[in-house]
Amino acid sequence: MPRHPAVAYLFLVRRMSPSRVTVVLALCISLLLLVQGLIGLAAPDVFAGVVRFMQTSPAIYAAAAVRAAIGIVLLQAASTSRLPIFLRILGGFVLLGGLLTPFVGRQFAEVILDWWSSHGSALVRLFAAVSLALGLVTAYAVAPKPRNP
Repeated sequence: MPRHPAVAYLFLVRRMSPSRVTVVLALCISLLLLVQGLIGLAAPDVFAGVVRFMQTSPAIYAAAAVRAAIGIVLLQAASTSRLPIFLRILGGFVLLGGLLTPFVGRQFAEVILDWWSSHGSALVRLFAAVSLALGLVTAYAVAPKPRNP
């Protein structure tokens, strides 16, 4: 066994079952949603700036690929989760959004950004709160079920 902890961790991940890796990835996704929501609540201008940046030509394709991958992970995690219907619906919407992003992503984002700029930071915070709530529900859905003693 390697002496360095990072290398040991890689060996541990290699021994994980595919369903366990999916759960870990889904928990990372929920953490991403939580962080996104917290940033949007604390600094709505930063949140809107990131959304604006993601509309540039190379970034929008990266965002589409990440969204599609997130959708696939959520769909895979649904079968062993506490809330399979929720994860299937969320995963399906995210996957569909990822597939459609290269085609309608810019136009849709421009509408959202215009809406945010005309209604102020309260609307941005509302979107961030939804992200935070989705992150919390996703974390609950994929967290391991408690064992009965």
